[in-house]
Amino acid sequence: MKKTLVPVDFSKYSYQAVKVGSQTAKNTNTKLYITHIFNDDHIDGGIIEFSRLNNMDLITMNTHGRTGLARILNGSIAEGITNHFPLPVMSIIIADSKKLDNIIFPEV
Repeated sequence: MKKTLVPVDFSKYSYQAVKVGSQTAKNTNTKLYITHIFNDDHIDGGIIEFSRLNNMDLITMNTHGRTGLARILNGSIAEGITNHFPLPVMSIIIADSKKLDNIIFPEV
C-alpha cells in the first residue's frame, strides 16, 4: 500500500476521518492525499475517478452511520463507493459524544 485518500467535505466528521487517515498513513508509511470533490450531485463518482486517476490504494472516509428512513432518503457516499469500486474503503463512523461510553477507542 502506497497511497491513502481522505475525501473531505469540511464537516467536523470529515476532520475525524483526516485524523484516522493521517495515523493510518503514518503507521503504514504511505502517502496521504486529502481532497474535496466539488460536484455535489456525483460526489461518489468524483472520489472514484480521483482514486482511479491517482492509483489510490485505500480510501478513508467518514460516514454518518444513518439507519432506517434517513439512510434510504440520504443514502451513503461511503456505501456507494464500497459497492461500486474495487478498492478498500475504511469507513469512520463518528458517534455522538454521549454514546462513546461503550467504545473501546473513544478518541480518534
